[in-house]
Amino acid sequence: MALDIYKIFRTAFGIGVPGSLLLIATSLNRPSYNNKQNEKTPYSLPASKKPEPIDEKKQGPNVELKFQKQFCYRNGQPVIERETTPNYTAGNKRDISFIVLHTTEGKGNEALTWLKNPKSRVSAHYLIMEDGRIIQLLGEKDVAWHCRGYNKRSIGIEFAGFYDRPLGDIQVKLGAELIKNILKKYGLGKGSIKTHSELDPKRRKDPGKGNLEKILKGIN
Repeated sequence: MALDIYKIFRTAFGIGVPGSLLLIATSLNRPSYNNKQNEKTPYSLPASKKPEPIDEKKQGPNVELKFQKQFCYRNGQPVIERETTPNYTAGNKRDISFIVLHTTEGKGNEALTWLKNPKSRVSAHYLIMEDGRIIQLLGEKDVAWHCRGYNKRSIGIEFAGFYDRPLGDIQVKLGAELIKNILKKYGLGKGSIKTHSELDPKRRKDPGKGNLEKILKGIN
């Protein structure tokens, strides 16, 4: 429309279009975004291309679990990250009789910081984080300070979480596989799996009955 008005003025009067009139004509040629009957949304995807909601029947109920499995496994084995702690007694050879299970009673990152702090005077061989990552703080030949009276004969495993709250599926899955590997390595049976509450009942409640049942079920 603006171009047509320009041609009419040029032909009839031999002059260009006044700026105000050209501006009005140009605005008339624009689509209206305020008219609800002609509302346009140029930045939205066409309805046919919008992402579809997750169909649990097709993809399963726990898509995040599948992703975490890929993240935490390498060549079919759990990935183990390495950290260090000064809280241990060096050892050469020792007879491993137990695996002692704990919950941190706090968040994993906070527990990791505490286990590495020399002022805490506590440690564990392994820490299983909420997202399934396995962190090893000590070699199994060394003595961790995690359960009084049983440190010299045991391997301590901390699960990030609370005794009265369920541990995550991926956390239990990776922790159970770690435990299976340790049992096999030392020729131990499931009866060698102990809880902190079992060995120190007056002071401890972790890792909780429900969490223990989930872990043991994953070892079958």
